[in-house]
Amino acid sequence: AISTCAVAACWLCALDLLTEQRSRHVALDTVAYSAAMTVCERGSQWQRSLVLLGEMSREQLRSDVVVYSAAISASAQGHQWELALSLLASMGNCRLAPNLVTYNSAISACEKGQRWEYALELLSKMKHQGGPTPDIITYSALISACEKAQFW
Repeated sequence: AISTCAVAACWLCALDLLTEQRSRHVALDTVAYSAAMTVCERGSQWQRSLVLLGEMSREQLRSDVVVYSAAISASAQGHQWELALSLLASMGNCRLAPNLVTYNSAISACEKGQRWEYALELLSKMKHQGGPTPDIITYSALISACEKAQFW
């Protein structure tokens, strides 16, 4: 039900469903939280997405790559490049390897924050530290980051 809200980007609906499930003592899992976080991100509610990440931690639910990718993407939507990079770095503490979506979201955050140098550093990590293979989205965000910073 929560993922259905993602199609309509109905973040309030998703949060209401989470609240209702909690009140009925339904155990929420990582999938429910990551779906709600994605809906919040798509609804430009990046702060709420991060609140959900904190709730997961308090409820001792193990985060996965999908959850971190959603949080990093939400940070990018909120032009919070430092937060996105912090979340990316914290994945190592959880023994999680970032995937292509995670890196692209972090690079997008750097692009929105006009931090081309960090975006290029992430590309370097992808290429030289066994990360995922960059794709068209990766390079488009990098080009945009350099363009926005007028770095040619």
